[in-house]
Amino acid sequence: MKIGGTDTNPNFSVDANGNLVANSGTFKGVVHGATYKDSNGNIMMNDSQQFKSNYINLNGMNVGNGQFVVDSVGNV
Repeated sequence: MKIGGTDTNPNFSVDANGNLVANSGTFKGVVHGATYKDSNGNIMMNDSQQFKSNYINLNGMNVGNGQFVVDSVGNV
């Protein structure tokens, strides 16, 4: 099934195997995936199914609505 765009470059398509391709999307609920890749096709997770450190960049953190706070320079 192909919707929008052109026949060779549709905006949305699903093939007979259930592979979905879309130009953009918003998902609600739980999204499951066997492999998470960045926009260049690089795998984002390590062998322990944790995101690799170069994909996580926190500039400060607030946990528990202010119960535990770390600022951008590491002060707790």
